[in-house]
Amino acid sequence: MDKRILYISDLDGTLLGEKDEIPDRSVNILNELLDRGLLFTAATARTPLSAVPILRNLHLSLPVILLNGAMLYDRNEHRIMETVEFGKTAMECLAEAEREAGFGGLILSEKNGKLMLNRGRVPSLLWEGYFRLEELEETDAVRKEFLNYSAGDLVSERCVYALYMDSEPDRLMRMQEILRQGPELTLDYYKDIYTENRWCLEIFSSRASKGSAVRRLKDLCGADRAAAFGDGINDVSLFETCEEKLAVANACDPLKRMADRVIGSNLEDGVAVYLKERCRNL
Repeated sequence: MDKRILYISDLDGTLLGEKDEIPDRSVNILNELLDRGLLFTAATARTPLSAVPILRNLHLSLPVILLNGAMLYDRNEHRIMETVEFGKTAMECLAEAEREAGFGGLILSEKNGKLMLNRGRVPSLLWEGYFRLEELEETDAVRKEFLNYSAGDLVSERCVYALYMDSEPDRLMRMQEILRQGPELTLDYYKDIYTENRWCLEIFSSRASKGSAVRRLKDLCGADRAAAFGDGINDVSLFETCEEKLAVANACDPLKRMADRVIGSNLEDGVAVYLKERCRNL
């Protein structure tokens, strides 16, 4: 009997095309394979606010890995399965960084199985159009309104993710310097690839990773092996955990060096085309 393989794909730069959406060609190929029993899901740093609408057209049956592994989310039942939250010390450090930078961001916390959206003092024009609450399917897993709480107000809450954005990099770089001095946090600072003049700082618990979430998923679906598709540095833990490593042609050099094979780019529907050929006898 062939081994059961779980395939996991990153989204941005890997499964998504030029825009932040899955191209129609990839959707059609993947749905045909999913309907025939392909074990496939996504692993992304994105929150449910953007990931759920993006994945809406895929016939996924497995949970998706969100927040860089800090959340397992059942997209079919629209419920949070598991989370990895920040510790109290980390939240205190985050509150200090907000005070030093003089602005706030989005902090996601979990309460009674529901995701709470906490938005501190943010530049409103910069964030306009970023949140797509109206695109979320009806679900009790997300409270569809923003609460005006900053990190200092949430020190004792179960916080799982934070995002800060600015039109200039300086304040975010200062926040990053402060947060690096504290424990328990993984930081991802970058320039947004979809919007001009937008820099981002995403924050996760250091106990969370795409790799650890994949191990949990393998147990849940009874897979013998896992194969990963990725393009960026935050896919390293994914590659380290999976038995097969597949980098898209546009991937960064460190990930390509880890890969068993380089496939077509995200603009060529690389993931879907590879799976169509690989799973032709599924």
